[in-house]
Amino acid sequence: MKKVLLPTNFSKKARNAARYAMQLFREDQPKFHLLNAYDLPAWSTVVQISALQGGIGVKAKKSLIEDQHRFTKEVSIYGASFTTATEFGKASRVILGYANRHQVDYVVMGTQGGNNYRKFFSGSNTQEVLRKAQCPIIAIPERARYQTPKNILFIPDPNATINTERLGPLVEITEKFDSQIIVLNLINRFSVGKTEQHLKDLKKQLGDSFHSFHLLSEHNIEEGLDKFLDNNDVDLLVLQGKNNFLNNMFRSWNSRKSPSFSKRPLLAIRN
Repeated sequence: MKKVLLPTNFSKKARNAARYAMQLFREDQPKFHLLNAYDLPAWSTVVQISALQGGIGVKAKKSLIEDQHRFTKEVSIYGASFTTATEFGKASRVILGYANRHQVDYVVMGTQGGNNYRKFFSGSNTQEVLRKAQCPIIAIPERARYQTPKNILFIPDPNATINTERLGPLVEITEKFDSQIIVLNLINRFSVGKTEQHLKDLKKQLGDSFHSFHLLSEHNIEEGLDKFLDNNDVDLLVLQGKNNFLNNMFRSWNSRKSPSFSKRPLLAIRN
């Protein structure tokens, strides 16, 4: 059974991400956690906070139940179950805290999408969850629609040893959907000597799912990744690495336009 956290603010992008998750995990007897976080204006008085919390909380609980009924009708999933929760506080802190307390296997959340990296990772909440969550995060652009992840582009941290134990989510997906994995290895002056070992470790771990291995200079990653995505059929983009690598990738993507990237779901795995 997979425990999947679905943060929602009842927007189209949040519901789109939930629908993606329900398709992706439909064979895993999933337990979906629908979570809404709400905050209040900083200027609120104690009396206002008490009144607002009560009103907003009641409305959120009602909307969560409505979404649960909506999703149950839309997607027929054998063995699936739902639970709902609403919590007061900043969204990113609520999501991270809930994920840790309930030991969820994945967090699946919607992103703004659009025609550039900044829009894809817009909002401090999305960025903070992507950077700090210990469990795998799947970010779904609002324009993305579910497609079976047959072709997966995997970009590992070029400065770290491949952590094969943490590759579990990637291996599970490839085995379930008979996917093929394209590895894009970033090259810099510190990682040149690790390329051969990366290739050896990945071939051993990924087995028959391993499809091809490509190199890309880290100094020109945005343009190189754009071209690679334009020229290859990719259903899911996967990043694995330490905090610095993931943070640098997110900051890099915030710097320029990339329609190719903004259409792809992203799975981030912390090393």
